[in-house]
Amino acid sequence: MKQLFTVLSASFLQSILSDVHFYFFSYFYRNFQGNDISYIDKNIWGWYRWTEELILSENRLTELHKDTFEGLLSLEYLNLGCNLITELSFGTFQAWHGMLFLHQI
Repeated sequence: MKQLFTVLSASFLQSILSDVHFYFFSYFYRNFQGNDISYIDKNIWGWYRWTEELILSENRLTELHKDTFEGLLSLEYLNLGCNLITELSFGTFQAWHGMLFLHQI
């Protein structure tokens, strides 16, 4: 039986754009929990560069590369719980590529 996995791409993000929540016009929250995401395209975060909290829990992510979260300029909280992550590239969470404000993973 062939399983289908979702790739986090521009078209996928546009299809769930209605799930974007704005709090007090400054706090940006993105919830992609439980979407069977198995891969995150490079440079996907252009639409979401001001995201402060990103929920990617309960997906099928297996690896994260050093540019996976590049472009998230204001990210403070990142939830990757309940994924299948077995590989992290060196530098994935280093501030030089945009995550200057990351407080909690």
